[in-house]
Amino acid sequence: MKYTIVIFVLFFMIQFTTAQTEYLDSLYTVKKTTHTYKKFNRKDSLELDFYRPIGIEKEIPLLLYVHGGGFSGGQRDDTNTKEFAYAMAQKGYAVASISYRLIRKKLGFGCDTKTKNKIEAFDTAAEDISYAIKYILKNKSTFNVDENKVIISGTSAGAEAVLHLTYVNDNKILPKKFKLAGVIGMAGAIISLDQIDAEKAIPTQLFHGTNDNLVPYHIAAHHYCNPNDKGYMILYGS
Repeated sequence: MKYTIVIFVLFFMIQFTTAQTEYLDSLYTVKKTTHTYKKFNRKDSLELDFYRPIGIEKEIPLLLYVHGGGFSGGQRDDTNTKEFAYAMAQKGYAVASISYRLIRKKLGFGCDTKTKNKIEAFDTAAEDISYAIKYILKNKSTFNVDENKVIISGTSAGAEAVLHLTYVNDNKILPKKFKLAGVIGMAGAIISLDQIDAEKAIPTQLFHGTNDNLVPYHIAAHHYCNPNDKGYMILYGS
């Protein structure tokens, strides 16, 4: 699965290439560092793992990745995520894999979860993605990424978060002039298509399995809940 994802992402990212071998072939060794990008109080904070190819002095594209887990689980440094991040960084991209607030932890995210609580989970994760991007851009001397080539990506819940940040939520955290270079959704969906317009439109890559029984790949209820369920909510899939 990880190899398929890398191939799909590379097709999307090729528009940022300056030489055919760079960004396509594994040319670099990679250094991984961990950073706290947001502190809410003395006990609660959020971290990101940053993967950067060694030996590149110029600003490079940033691929920010958001893990899945139903907004109740998952982690930024699971085996598949680390392998994906290293694979992309070896090709010349900076990669940030972030933790975010899992507000449905121990509560679930199924048909018995109220719709408003599901939307709150989308919004909270999208907010944390914004905090992570803001932190990386603010610390330019540390990360040395090209602010005009920031792509966000995610899987399942992570895909829902990045798609909502891109197309549904209003920007209240990032600089007003900042614009994402692209978004990649792997098995994601959004609650509305109404906000998608020419102003918000950016290069977008979506892919989704048709046998997904949690996140609809077309237009259907989240988790395919029944209309009388608390968690009944129509989603627009990939």
